[in-house]
Amino acid sequence: MKFAKLLSLGLVAFALFGCNQTSSASNDDNLVESTEQVESNVSQEQDLDSSSGETTTQTGKSSNSSKIVARNNTKNKAAKQIGSKFDCNGDGISNGVRIDYNNDGIPDDCIESSKKAKSVIDETSYNSALQSLGSVIKGCQKSTKTPRTTQYTICKNGGKIVKASEYNSEAGAGLDFWFVDNRVIAVQRPHSQELFLYDNSGKLKSKFDYPRKVNISNADRQDAKLLYNGYNRIVTAFDNNSSAKPKASTVQNKSFGNRIIDETSFQSFSKSLEAITKGCQKTKKSGQYTEYEICKKDGTIVNASEYSPEAGAGLAYWFATDGKVVAIRYLANGDVFTFDSNGKVSAKFNVYDSKKINNISAEERNHAEGNISKGSYKDILQRF
Repeated sequence: MKFAKLLSLGLVAFALFGCNQTSSASNDDNLVESTEQVESNVSQEQDLDSSSGETTTQTGKSSNSSKIVARNNTKNKAAKQIGSKFDCNGDGISNGVRIDYNNDGIPDDCIESSKKAKSVIDETSYNSALQSLGSVIKGCQKSTKTPRTTQYTICKNGGKIVKASEYNSEAGAGLDFWFVDNRVIAVQRPHSQELFLYDNSGKLKSKFDYPRKVNISNADRQDAKLLYNGYNRIVTAFDNNSSAKPKASTVQNKSFGNRIIDETSFQSFSKSLEAITKGCQKTKKSGQYTEYEICKKDGTIVNASEYSPEAGAGLAYWFATDGKVVAIRYLANGDVFTFDSNGKVSAKFNVYDSKKINNISAEERNHAEGNISKGSYKDILQRF
């Protein structure tokens, strides 16, 4: 009888302590399992399919509504993920999730993925990189504006710009920019098929010269740095705020350190030339083998050119309001030389490569300066 009572008390004790221990262990297991689920969701949403270049995300409803427990949730409460991927640490990359512990709809925490995202761009080859960039802009809504000779285009997905382009019909050159989360990831010169790829911090990480991937030189890094912010003038062309639009030039040209051409970069140089001729009235005449053209603004010639279709060559001149030549372009190879007030070469650019050329040979200087000193452009003016 005593043995039966002892056995009964033992079973009660086991039921009280043994079962509670099992329940506690089970809760700990759920905490770990749920924590792993949070990171799994973040990682899966961030992973990209490198073969296609498209982002792969969880589409099931359970991804956003499933119960999860954050690692730093000391109260061990079930939580819900709010929304999709989010930039928790402000690095410009949406690879985290916001979570709500008390089900009030307000985010209580934000957890970054511990797994690094794969690159948006497949850099295996030039074509695979372009295919990846094509996936970035798939389905975007395009808008175009064409003030004078330059066409500006932007394409948006979900209200964000994913691509911006400019193309100058006279120069036969332009630039393309691709974006992810409002960050430049690639820039291309379509006419030369040079492709620059950038990392998350805006530094050049790869370059293609069609069709090969090439080693990056210091000149490439500097070139890429200058190109990086070139999209600003494209975006401002679509800005409804008049103060943000490109300003029209007047007859009195804007000066840059006593110069009317800003030689800081190819982009600033191009904008300066466009400002000189914007709104001018063109007049054309044709000779036996040569076509001539001048463009006047308020009675003053601001641009003059001659072109031989058979030779595929010619010269174009830009003038300040005092009649001095400020720039010459060789139409065949795209080289443009700018001049100071004394008629000396101050900088060189190439419109086909869309870049500033730092090295100018003595022969190039002499040839360009000779065109001014000899007054070669006067032959064009005399025909009008």
